[in-house]
Amino acid sequence: MQKAVQNPVASLISVPLQNNTNFSLGSFNRTQDVLNIQPVIPANLSKNWMLITRVIQPVIWLRYPTATTGGEYGLGDMVPTFFFSPRKPGKLIWGAGPALTIPTATNTILGQGKLSLGPSGVAQGLPTPYQHWTGDLNGMIKRQQIRALVVYSRTAFFYDQGRPEDISYEALQEFQRTLNREFRTGNLPVTVTFLPLGYDQLEEALTSGLGDLIAIPVAITPERQQKVAFSTPVMTGVKQIVVTGPSSAGVTNLNHLSGKENLCQSIGGLLREFAEPQQVT
Repeated sequence: MQKAVQNPVASLISVPLQNNTNFSLGSFNRTQDVLNIQPVIPANLSKNWMLITRVIQPVIWLRYPTATTGGEYGLGDMVPTFFFSPRKPGKLIWGAGPALTIPTATNTILGQGKLSLGPSGVAQGLPTPYQHWTGDLNGMIKRQQIRALVVYSRTAFFYDQGRPEDISYEALQEFQRTLNREFRTGNLPVTVTFLPLGYDQLEEALTSGLGDLIAIPVAITPERQQKVAFSTPVMTGVKQIVVTGPSSAGVTNLNHLSGKENLCQSIGGLLREFAEPQQVT
């Protein structure tokens, strides 16, 4: 989340709000207030490319600049921009594409009253903690940075007034203290940073080098062992639990799930073993 907020073309649906107040307009020193509603919607086009649609819709309150009273309230012209951007950027994040101005103003004084089209682009250097990098623990110590991939949860990791809290945060802080003590880093300490993601984003973020470790329980499978290294297991012989809703029929075996829509948490589960033998969909 922290990385995505700093990324102007992030793969994250968001709806930023920006309010601007302008003073001393016209000969009567009137004011104008503009609330920009700016939804950002990403869509994957291929393995390597994505399209980010960013729309700016102003909501305007404009006092008449040529009079001492009165004004207009309504919508301004909509400005949608379409950025084509790499899904896995390097040190430089960039996007480029067309930008339009659509005459959606509800009053002529609130907009230009014409359709326009032009090019648009955006570029930003990626902060060092979020550059794609893979390596071993010695490399992390040398970089003085360990990027922990976490899942936002009220029981594991969340922000309280801008400060990270809960179990994952406390465990990683202890991990940070242990590393600095054992490696005697002194005046060049290692810092653990946090990147909250969704469950379905964790494995790709780790293997692509966006993070250094996943700080939630992950099921160990032979396929995953070929891609990444695991710590010593904290639990073995873990059983899968099927959770049903209040209106669902009882489930006593996997055949009862056949032909039904089932939601599974993949990163911590054994979906292949769960699904294929019983043909559950």
